[in-house]
Amino acid sequence: EKMKKYIVEHEYDGYEIGTYLKEIKGYSSRGLRNLEIYLNGKRIKSNTKKIKN
Repeated sequence: EKMKKYIVEHEYDGYEIGTYLKEIKGYSSRGLRNLEIYLNGKRIKSNTKKIKN
């Protein structure tokens, strides 16, 4: 399965990234494992505690 890319909107600063994707975007825990998540052009992990700029 091809990796998906996701870019986080600035207004969600401070969310735990996994929580943000589950609650705001409706991803499952399993779905999160197949994501590539980028913040300000840098790849981050879904278990990163806070979204920060």
